[in-house]
Amino acid sequence: MFNGTLSEVTICSMIVKFALKVKPVVQKIRELLISSKVVNFDETGVSIEDSTQWGHNSSNEKYTYLTVNKKSGQVGIADNGVITNFTGTAVHDCWGSYWRFENISHAVCCAHLLRELIAASENNPSHIWAKRLGNLLLTMKTAKEKAI
Repeated sequence: MFNGTLSEVTICSMIVKFALKVKPVVQKIRELLISSKVVNFDETGVSIEDSTQWGHNSSNEKYTYLTVNKKSGQVGIADNGVITNFTGTAVHDCWGSYWRFENISHAVCCAHLLRELIAASENNPSHIWAKRLGNLLLTMKTAKEKAI
């Protein structure tokens, strides 16, 4: 049983009631992402009760579906439930866990790729290709924005 104050118990009760009311909407968002052609996937560590857990994100331009899991990597990503039922193109960083899902097409997120190129250029100044490719990505982004 929760040993909080009356106001903490009231807030927790309200959260549970709200969660039950929005459950069908959240499930519909998950289904809409699964049927999408392109979905972005990412995860980030979050501190919960003095331990690191993982927020798993599945999103597109209209919807975002978030879950929290004690596991990172392939197990946590799969438990989110989107990527395991998805057949479109998954946009993600270069983390190996995403590449293990074989029933989908893969695309690397340009923001993540740019970060990797900046790190490669800063850590290995003789690798001029990394800086040039980063500049090309930024030039292409600017051209796309102008075209839109």
